[in-house]
Amino acid sequence: MIRRRSRQRGVALLDVLIALLVLALGVAAMCQLQGLVLVEGGHARARAAAAQLARAKLDDLRQFSQLPAAGIGVFGLDEIGSDAGGRENADGSLVLPAGELSLSDVTYRRHWEVSAYSWCEGGVLTAGICSGARRAGFQQIRVTLSWTDADGKTSDLAIETAIAAIDPVLAGSALIRRPSLLPPSVVPN
Repeated sequence: MIRRRSRQRGVALLDVLIALLVLALGVAAMCQLQGLVLVEGGHARARAAAAQLARAKLDDLRQFSQLPAAGIGVFGLDEIGSDAGGRENADGSLVLPAGELSLSDVTYRRHWEVSAYSWCEGGVLTAGICSGARRAGFQQIRVTLSWTDADGKTSDLAIETAIAAIDPVLAGSALIRRPSLLPPSVVPN
């Protein structure tokens, strides 16, 4: 009987060592997972900030107050171009310019490209301005932000939209119709 007790103690000690090994492996895996979560969380925050900065520039470009280009402090649609256009400060500089900007510990590079399009005679979509027109019918804008992550990986994010060449003064009038301007109603027989 004494021999069996010592043998059972050895088996119990071996069981404890195996349990400690499994526990150590589990703790090591959890530490590795926690590190991965922190890194990926940083990537997600950087991407979300880039999306917010791109949307802010698109919103800025939509805030023109008239169609023709104007002086300092008055933003016209015709001023929108690649890396140009937007609301201005009192000195004429852009509120949201192209180039580098830092947010938290990340440096972003903001750039935008503009392509003009028009619907010409016959309903044909044409790049540029139709003959006889003063400006394009709309501008397609692509805002791109790029940044380098903490691990040295370069990332890019781009958002596109189109801005119609509609005078802001008249934009609301398209929604308000007088009863005499409504199309005639058709009553089925």
